[in-house]
Amino acid sequence: MVVSSQWCESRAKRAFDFCTAAALLMLVWPLLLVLCIVIRTTSPGPAIFRQRRVGRRGVDFTIYKLRTMRDRSIGSNRSSHADHRLTPFGPWLRKYKFDELPQLLNVVLGHMSLVGPRPKLRGHHSIDIHYRPGITGAATVAFAGEEYLLRDVCPELLEDCHQEVLNPRKLQLDLEYMATATFLSDMRLLWHTLLRRGRYTEIAELRAWLASNQIAWSMSHNRVHRSVERAAISRSG
Repeated sequence: MVVSSQWCESRAKRAFDFCTAAALLMLVWPLLLVLCIVIRTTSPGPAIFRQRRVGRRGVDFTIYKLRTMRDRSIGSNRSSHADHRLTPFGPWLRKYKFDELPQLLNVVLGHMSLVGPRPKLRGHHSIDIHYRPGITGAATVAFAGEEYLLRDVCPELLEDCHQEVLNPRKLQLDLEYMATATFLSDMRLLWHTLLRRGRYTEIAELRAWLASNQIAWSMSHNRVHRSVERAAISRSG
């Protein structure tokens, strides 16, 4: 059973979210305009990325972000800081979280809150929550440097790493936080988000998972490579 504090579903939290997001949008729209122009001039495609996510009570909505990957890129939904699909400007946008700014509109529209668990893709969704997902949250702050945390994970294993290691830990952090969240705790999380104070630079579960899975993947990959080489030699002989 998902437990939430009274603050999470209160009208006061919604009023705070709406007023704050609306005020921030009025302040940052010139920056957003400049960033959109830079994105359009450095990479073909739209400046704003749209994607369907699971929101409050399991209802889908369209999330808005500044585009950081090449338009119509093919591959995993997961990425690391060295992903070849990133636009020239993408790593910088992600590093300073400027790509998340359009989600202030999602907050104004009532799809999201300033603070809450990050909204998931339908295929990655595990439980229905009766409060709004957030731009930032307990897991977002804890794993602020996630892409660098995953720098040693080969692309073929990124999805498994998320599903088996990171997602359960993130879900635990978010649910524990939302069960006791207050206005003051939300303000602290927003402050920590601005200061980029992440808790985890590495986690024991990730080290153990990498030690077993990447070695196994590397051995399997090498066996396939040697088999292909032997087949090529036999054909040429």
